[in-house]
Amino acid sequence: MKKFWLYACLTLNCTFSLLATDIALDFSDYGTESLVRDSNSETFYHQPGEQKSYPYNFNVYFDSISDAKIDRGYYKGDKVRYKAVEAELGMVFYNRPTYSEAANVAISYTETYLHWSENPWFDQDRFHTLSFSVGGVTKRLRNWFWRSQLDINYDTTGSSVNSQYLYYDLLLWGRYEYSQNFGFHIGFIGQTGMGLDKVYPILGADWQMSRNWKLNLVFPVNVSLEYTLNNQWSLAIAGRNFDIRHRVKKDESYGKSLIRYQNIGAEFAVKYNTDFLTANLHAGTTLGGKYRISNHNNHHPHHYNLRPSGYFGGEVDIKF
Repeated sequence: MKKFWLYACLTLNCTFSLLATDIALDFSDYGTESLVRDSNSETFYHQPGEQKSYPYNFNVYFDSISDAKIDRGYYKGDKVRYKAVEAELGMVFYNRPTYSEAANVAISYTETYLHWSENPWFDQDRFHTLSFSVGGVTKRLRNWFWRSQLDINYDTTGSSVNSQYLYYDLLLWGRYEYSQNFGFHIGFIGQTGMGLDKVYPILGADWQMSRNWKLNLVFPVNVSLEYTLNNQWSLAIAGRNFDIRHRVKKDESYGKSLIRYQNIGAEFAVKYNTDFLTANLHAGTTLGGKYRISNHNNHHPHHYNLRPSGYFGGEVDIKF
């Protein structure tokens, strides 16, 4: 029995690690309230006369992971700290009169702080990213809710635009309503640019177990058990993915090198939701992450495993 639980935990950890992606689309955003809520909602696009529709939204989120120690090798005991803050302004173009289809555009700014106390490769620990997003949703197919999104991201370097600092994220995500209380999810997340190319499947289901309890097992975008207190407040036990990739400035000692930081967490969250405002506060612990550094061509990588550490964060999404 002990071996079984050890194997189960390792399998879950590997699954999260392989599928972890940073959705702000930079997969901090795959966990955003608007994305998760909209993918499961049958009433996100209101029928005329039901409720007021809000064409604009402003979203702010932050996450902070405490010092995580490198757990092996020459740099064992060195500490890596992660923080990220993002602000996004978006607009939805509704397809009248039914609102069953819509397109959206958004622009966002993200500041990422990734500090290794004794980094031997470079000194840069702050990365600034501008992103432009375009996407759409539709319920044209019977029992299906589909969402697509393309993110164009640029690591600002303080100089003229350089294509080496561009990277892209693509999302295609569908939910099939099998019954009133049960839905299947399929899709994929694609990442390309800077030589860091990956495709992750989206697969899973959601189950409204009772009036108050809902189970979401949609990897890697929404793994949670939610309990609804009332129309506005709910609690959740959830997983969270952290996955970022950046290119270092060219004037660093290991100039234009590529970095990738991946981690997963288990957390407790408090959520608040109204027609025009959604927010959450969450806190938990990571389960052990990875920090990868390679040269400008993504060759000769160096891998550093990170020990678990605590984290907290929050998010506010306002529609107007």
